[in-house]
Amino acid sequence: MCKDQSMYNTDFSCTYHQEGANDNPDDNERYQRDMLRAFCLEEYDDDVVRSVTQYLCGLVTHLPNKEHAAIWKQCTKTAASLFLSEDMEVGFMVLFSYDFFYVTHECLCATLCHDDDIDTKLKKMQEALASFKSE
Repeated sequence: MCKDQSMYNTDFSCTYHQEGANDNPDDNERYQRDMLRAFCLEEYDDDVVRSVTQYLCGLVTHLPNKEHAAIWKQCTKTAASLFLSEDMEVGFMVLFSYDFFYVTHECLCATLCHDDDIDTKLKKMQEALASFKSE
């Protein structure tokens, strides 16, 4: 079991954003199911999601590995800027939006579970944000 498993479920892979899923009208429902699963919820609870995301934002932006913490901070700031904001919590919430949740979840899993492939996953998140920003 990974750190903070009771707050955030790291034991699954997102399915909503797999190849071909965007052509399926059910992909939004898959996204919602993945979100509920990640937050260990049966139905959406804004208070729980807000509390957990605030905790996770503080955790990942203050990691002992300063390089990883800096990448999380940069990604969070980039995400906030998509909504003309500089607020870290706003940016972190944006990372849970439909366009980024699949890669954010991978990065959170890698961070919380101390995955050896964390650098590759963080780079993937940076690339997803950069490609979205350039569209």
